[in-house]
Amino acid sequence: MQKTKGFSLIELLIVLTIIVVLSSIVLVSAGKVIKDKAKDNTIKINVSSLKLAGEIYHNINSSYTDVCLSDDFQRIKTAVLPIAKSGVYNCSSRSGDWVACAALNRSSNSWCIDSKDVEIEISSSYCTQIGSGSVYTCN
Repeated sequence: MQKTKGFSLIELLIVLTIIVVLSSIVLVSAGKVIKDKAKDNTIKINVSSLKLAGEIYHNINSSYTDVCLSDDFQRIKTAVLPIAKSGVYNCSSRSGDWVACAALNRSSNSWCIDSKDVEIEISSSYCTQIGSGSVYTCN
Protein backbone atom coordinates (compact mmCIF):
# COMPACT_ATOMS: atom_id res chain seq x y z
CA MET A 1 0.00 0.00 0.00
CA GLN A 2 1.31 3.41 -0.98
CA LYS A 3 1.40 6.23 1.52
CA THR A 4 0.10 9.53 0.09
CA LYS A 5 1.33 12.94 1.10
CA GLY A 6 -1.09 15.46 2.55
CA PHE A 7 -3.39 16.09 5.49
CA SER A 8 -6.12 13.81 6.68
CA LEU A 9 -9.71 14.99 6.79
CA ILE A 10 -9.64 15.10 10.61
CA GLU A 11 -6.56 17.32 10.62
CA LEU A 12 -8.16 19.74 8.16
CA LEU A 13 -11.37 19.89 10.23
CA ILE A 14 -9.43 20.62 13.42
CA VAL A 15 -7.51 23.47 11.78
CA LEU A 16 -10.70 24.87 10.27
CA THR A 17 -12.44 24.75 13.67
CA ILE A 18 -9.58 26.63 15.32
CA ILE A 19 -9.68 29.32 12.61
CA VAL A 20 -13.45 29.77 13.00
CA VAL A 21 -13.21 30.08 16.81
CA LEU A 22 -10.39 32.63 16.61
CA SER A 23 -12.23 34.62 13.93
CA SER A 24 -15.40 34.82 16.01
CA ILE A 25 -13.43 36.12 19.02
CA VAL A 26 -11.82 38.84 16.89
CA LEU A 27 -15.14 39.88 15.33
CA VAL A 28 -16.87 40.18 18.71
CA SER A 29 -14.02 42.33 20.05
CA ALA A 30 -13.99 44.52 16.94
CA GLY A 31 -17.75 45.07 17.25
CA LYS A 32 -17.40 46.47 20.77
CA VAL A 33 -14.58 48.79 19.71
CA ILE A 34 -16.65 50.11 16.82
CA LYS A 35 -19.70 50.67 19.07
CA ASP A 36 -17.63 52.51 21.69
CA LYS A 37 -16.02 54.69 19.01
CA ALA A 38 -19.45 55.56 17.62
CA LYS A 39 -20.70 56.44 21.12
CA ASP A 40 -17.68 58.66 21.72
CA ASN A 41 -18.21 60.48 18.42
CA THR A 42 -21.88 61.01 19.32
CA ILE A 43 -20.85 62.42 22.71
CA LYS A 44 -18.34 64.78 21.08
CA ILE A 45 -20.88 66.02 18.53
CA ASN A 46 -23.60 66.57 21.14
CA VAL A 47 -21.32 68.27 23.65
CA SER A 48 -19.82 70.42 20.86
CA SER A 49 -23.29 71.68 19.98
CA LEU A 50 -23.40 73.32 23.42
CA LYS A 51 -21.14 76.06 22.04
CA LEU A 52 -23.90 77.50 19.87
CA ALA A 53 -26.56 76.91 22.53
CA GLY A 54 -24.42 78.78 25.08
CA GLU A 55 -23.93 81.76 22.80
CA ILE A 56 -27.65 81.97 22.01
CA TYR A 57 -28.41 81.85 25.75
CA HIS A 58 -25.84 84.61 26.41
CA ASN A 59 -27.26 86.81 23.64
CA ILE A 60 -30.74 86.56 25.16
CA ASN A 61 -29.78 86.81 28.86
CA SER A 62 -26.50 88.84 28.71
CA SER A 63 -25.00 86.26 31.07
CA TYR A 64 -24.11 82.56 31.26
CA THR A 65 -25.63 82.22 34.74
CA ASP A 66 -27.88 79.14 34.77
CA VAL A 67 -27.03 78.25 31.15
CA CYS A 68 -26.63 74.63 32.32
CA LEU A 69 -30.30 74.65 33.30
CA SER A 70 -31.51 75.99 29.94
CA ASP A 71 -33.73 73.84 27.73
CA ASP A 72 -31.03 73.36 25.08
CA PHE A 73 -28.42 72.23 27.60
CA GLN A 74 -30.92 69.89 29.25
CA ARG A 75 -31.84 68.33 25.89
CA ILE A 76 -28.19 67.64 25.16
CA LYS A 77 -27.69 66.25 28.65
CA THR A 78 -30.63 63.90 28.05
CA ALA A 79 -29.05 62.73 24.77
CA VAL A 80 -25.56 62.24 26.25
CA LEU A 81 -26.30 60.59 29.61
CA PRO A 82 -27.37 57.16 28.29
CA ILE A 83 -24.22 56.75 26.16
CA ALA A 84 -21.62 58.44 28.38
CA LYS A 85 -19.43 56.02 30.32
CA SER A 86 -21.00 55.47 33.74
CA GLY A 87 -23.55 58.18 32.89
CA VAL A 88 -21.08 61.00 33.64
CA TYR A 89 -22.06 64.45 32.34
CA ASN A 90 -21.24 67.66 34.20
CA CYS A 91 -21.90 71.32 33.56
CA SER A 92 -21.02 74.45 35.54
CA SER A 93 -21.83 78.07 34.78
CA ARG A 94 -21.52 81.52 36.24
CA SER A 95 -22.04 85.02 34.88
CA GLY A 96 -18.96 85.18 32.65
CA ASP A 97 -18.39 81.58 31.53
CA TRP A 98 -19.54 77.97 31.44
CA VAL A 99 -18.01 74.53 30.96
CA ALA A 100 -19.46 71.06 30.25
CA CYS A 101 -17.97 67.59 29.96
CA ALA A 102 -19.05 63.98 29.40
CA ALA A 103 -17.16 60.72 29.98
CA LEU A 104 -15.90 58.90 26.89
CA ASN A 105 -16.22 55.12 26.49
CA ARG A 106 -12.91 54.17 24.89
CA SER A 107 -10.66 55.76 27.52
CA SER A 108 -10.74 56.99 31.08
CA ASN A 109 -11.04 60.55 29.79
CA SER A 110 -13.89 62.96 29.16
CA TRP A 111 -14.75 65.39 26.35
CA CYS A 112 -14.83 68.99 27.51
CA ILE A 113 -16.08 72.23 25.96
CA ASP A 114 -16.27 75.70 27.45
CA SER A 115 -17.41 79.22 26.63
CA LYS A 116 -13.85 80.16 25.60
CA ASP A 117 -14.14 77.88 22.50
CA VAL A 118 -11.92 75.19 24.00
CA GLU A 119 -12.81 71.60 23.02
CA ILE A 120 -10.42 68.99 24.37
CA GLU A 121 -10.16 65.57 25.94
CA ILE A 122 -9.54 65.87 29.69
CA SER A 123 -9.09 63.46 32.58
CA SER A 124 -12.28 62.17 34.16
CA SER A 125 -11.17 63.44 37.57
CA TYR A 126 -11.08 66.98 36.14
CA CYS A 127 -14.58 66.42 34.75
CA THR A 128 -15.70 65.52 38.28
CA GLN A 129 -14.33 68.86 39.53
CA ILE A 130 -16.43 70.59 36.88
CA GLY A 131 -19.46 68.89 38.40
CA SER A 132 -18.62 70.35 41.79
CA GLY A 133 -19.13 73.87 40.42
CA SER A 134 -15.59 75.06 41.19
CA VAL A 135 -14.14 74.85 37.66
CA TYR A 136 -15.27 76.97 34.72
CA THR A 137 -12.78 76.13 31.96
CA CYS A 138 -11.44 73.01 30.21
CA ASN A 139 -7.80 74.05 30.77
